Amino acid sequence: MHTWSLSEELYRTFHQWPRISLFFLIGCLVGWLIAWLLPANYRASANIYVALNPYRTYEDSNFLANVNPEYTNLDDYKNWQMAQLNSVVYLDEIIQTTLDRLKEQNRSWQAVEASQLRNSLGAEWRTAGKWSLVAESREAELADQAAETWGDVVFKRVSSAVDSARDLISTDNEMGETAQSLAQASSRLQQLDTTREQLKQWEAAAEALPADELLTAEERWEVLSMVTGLAKFEPGWIAILEDQPDETASRQATINWIGQVLSLIGSEISSLNESIKQFEQKQTALNEQYAAQFDLSLGLSPNLEIEKIELAPAERIQPAALMTLIGGVCGLLLWFFKELVRINNQLKTYEQAKPDLAAE
Repeated sequence: MHTWSLSEELYRTFHQWPRISLFFLIGCLVGWLIAWLLPANYRASANIYVALNPYRTYEDSNFLANVNPEYTNLDDYKNWQMAQLNSVVYLDEIIQTTLDRLKEQNRSWQAVEASQLRNSLGAEWRTAGKWSLVAESREAELADQAAETWGDVVFKRVSSAVDSARDLISTDNEMGETAQSLAQASSRLQQLDTTREQLKQWEAAAEALPADELLTAEERWEVLSMVTGLAKFEPGWIAILEDQPDETASRQATINWIGQVLSLIGSEISSLNESIKQFEQKQTALNEQYAAQFDLSLGLSPNLEIEKIELAPAERIQPAALMTLIGGVCGLLLWFFKELVRINNQLKTYEQAKPDLAAE
């Protein structure tokens, strides 16, 4: 008597390779047909060339300010800049400018929002080198327009930003020079003020003593040390030093000479105050200029180089391979469920027939 066995039935079922293959192939064919029947997207790209000049990297003051501990080598610096650029191409100002220009080109863009346009765009890149700015649309013409316009806006804005970043270097250097000049002028002013007060104190003390007396060596060297420590290699100071009192000079002659020194100090203090005022005004203007240039630079490095390459025309995108694979898997699942139902029916039939078989 032959009995039905589940294990034998499963073995036979899963060794029906021709039938399994047929279901898989039919599923693949159906998936492929569905892929071509579905509405297609079109994909266009504007290609740009992005490079990082390694010879100018360490001229970037912003990089130097952040080099420890975040950016310890050129690769980190490059990755930082590529990530910066990837964020820049999606900025609101760039997307909105792109959309405004598209609306001028084609009325089909009138109902499109900035968020919708952003969702249809994508930047494809691995590292420095070729970047593809991709646009997708249901219409080939619109895909071409979006990719070309976005690529042009990005190219111009990034080029402008890099130029501003390079201007920042000159502004930063000028700010450093101005700050140094201001510090030197302030230090000189403080030195002049201190020496002037010392000379006035000496002068007041000397006027209380006999005017015709000769200076002692200590008094003379005290006065000369104060003045010579202040003197500069300039005509006014050279003339003062040449006219300094000698060892036979009286106290009154020295007081008269100190009067000339104080007059020269007062003149230089007045000139320094005017210079300091100009340096402070220049410093304020440079700070404002730096802030404006930094905003225009979008935080990009002056070491970036960017060039246009070409526009890749729109191509029809059909997920044929994916849909074919999905169709094949669905075909296998259909076969599996069909066999599962068949085996289940056989199992029920066998269970119902078991009492009759036992009676026999």
